[in-house]
Formats: sequence, structure tokens, C-alpha cells
Amino acid sequence: MTENSPANPDADANDIPPATAVASVASVEPAKTNKPRKHYSLAISFVALAAMSIALCFLNGILPIYAIEAAMWGGLAGYAFKKSPLSAFASLIVLLLAVVVAGLEGFTIGQHFGSESYTYLSQSNAQYRVNRRSGRTDRLTNSGWKPVSFDRRAMKIPDEETGYDIFAAMTHYDPLFKDGGTWENGHGGSAGKICFNIQNDTDYVLSEIRISVEISKKNTAEADKFSDIRLSNDYGGLLDSGDAAKFCGTAPRNLSDGETWSFHRGMVTGWKR
Repeated sequence: MTENSPANPDADANDIPPATAVASVASVEPAKTNKPRKHYSLAISFVALAAMSIALCFLNGILPIYAIEAAMWGGLAGYAFKKSPLSAFASLIVLLLAVVVAGLEGFTIGQHFGSESYTYLSQSNAQYRVNRRSGRTDRLTNSGWKPVSFDRRAMKIPDEETGYDIFAAMTHYDPLFKDGGTWENGHGGSAGKICFNIQNDTDYVLSEIRISVEISKKNTAEADKFSDIRLSNDYGGLLDSGDAAKFCGTAPRNLSDGETWSFHRGMVTGWKR
């Protein structure tokens, strides 16, 4: 019978058998858990749908239904990011449905930037059409549809857009004015008119033209000056791009015999087409 030899406390770690070492390492490794994968594509789709709903909300004049829809998609996106509750197959089905909804909303948005859409109205014998996107209202005339109003204030048109530059100012040549104008005196206490033939070759719809006039008196160096005389379409309405019309404004006073007058163009207002 042999005696068991006592354990050697000074034994080297390298003397541990390989199988024992592997077992020791395996015993300290943390157990792996199978966490469900998050399917962020679903949440991203909800974010895209929320963005489309917000765009439709503003394009249609801030309709509450689209605001509510955007809030709903946003809430679903947040829930999907946090929970990712659906399986991969279920997420794929919802994703396909989201693509269909996105296609329909994308088509609706595209209509706002594609062909023009009008709402047609009638009042007595007059027919109107309203373009919601541009805010423009047209009236049907013998010459076709002509603008009569916009849903926003007229803006100052830059001089360079109307061809009025330093050279034009120095030479008194103005591409808007096709003649030197006429001054019609008033009768019986009624005010007179100053009128010009206007040709609109700009990319704007013209509303108003302001001028200043100077009246030179006979046999004297004195002159009367009047500013901010406003000219508008003598037949009513606005002047569309490419059209011509007679623009008139109220004369500041009647002209006397022997008096002459001149004018300078001021601000022109209208809307971009």
C-alpha cells in the first residue's frame, strides 16, 4: 500500500492540467442571454410618416386632421424605438402597410408641387377660380383667366426685375411705360386723371405703380411738385405678366394753359407669379 503524497502549496500554476484550466475559465464566464433584436426600420418608417403628415398639414392650411395624424405617427415611432414589440415578420407586414400609406401621402404632396389645382366659383354672371397653393384668384374674361386678387399683401418689386436701372432713370426710358402719359383735367369739381399705357413684361402680377410729377409754370422757373401718385388698372383688377393695360391715378390738380408736366417712376408693387 502506498501513501498519498501531500499537496504541494508551492506548485506552479502551469502544472494545472489543461482540462481543469478550461473548466475553471468556463465557470467564471457570464452566461449569455438571448435578447430580442430591435427592429428600428419600423420606427424609422413611423418617423417618415410623421414628417409627411406635418408637410400635408402646412400645405393644406394647417388642417387639424393631419396634425393629429402626425402626432399619432410620432407616438408610434417613440414606442417602436423604446419597445420594439413586434417580431421580424410582424414588423415587415406593418412596414409594407406604412409604405402604402407613405405612397398615398407622397402623391398628395406631389400634387401641390405639380400641376395646378383650382377651386371654381360663380357669382351672378362672373366665374372665378382659386388656386390655394399660390393664393391667387382669377376671373374669367373674354381674354381668358385674369388675376383679380391674392391672399397676401403685394410686395415691392425690385427695380431690376422691371428693367428700371440707372441708365433708364437718366434717359427717362422706362420699359413699363409705353408712352409719356396723358393729363385729363377734371370738370364740375371732379378730379382729373393721369393715365399711361403699361406693358408688363416682368415675371410679376402688377398691382400698383407710384409716380411723382412736376408741373412747370409758364414764363417762370417755379414748379409744383407732387409725390406718391398711385396708378392702377383703369379697368379694375390686376395686370398679369405679358399683358398690357391702361393705368390711371388721380391728378393732384388741373393743368393751366401753358403749363407742362413730367414724371418720375417710384415704387412698383405686385406678386411673383
